[in-house]
Amino acid sequence: MPRLIVILMMFMIAGCTPGYRNPSEGKPVAPGEVRLTLDALNPRRADADARAAIVNGDLHLLGVYGYAAEIPGVTDDGTSLNVLMVEDTSDFVRNRAHAQFNDRAYAYAMAYNRTVIAASSPAKN
Repeated sequence: MPRLIVILMMFMIAGCTPGYRNPSEGKPVAPGEVRLTLDALNPRRADADARAAIVNGDLHLLGVYGYAAEIPGVTDDGTSLNVLMVEDTSDFVRNRAHAQFNDRAYAYAMAYNRTVIAASSPAKN
């Protein structure tokens, strides 16, 4: 019986854990940013998403906010690049779901940027 109580309490606590929610949802997206959902930030789909953007002539890279703005996969300062920052990434983490969002945004941006950079680099002989 004590195990059952512990298990029930674990389910209750898990049910109360907030999922990710963007506080800017429903508001206009700021210039230079892109709003992506947690589901859209699937690193396994980043390559396909980047290729679809490239076909449409969109060669922007993705950046994330942290202590400073960062463009995953880019070694220079990125000031001359076309970059959209993923909205609601931050070094200030509100909860576990927001931490997961930040982690996925970074991984997705890294994979996405790798594809865009490879496609926009001049072919090597």
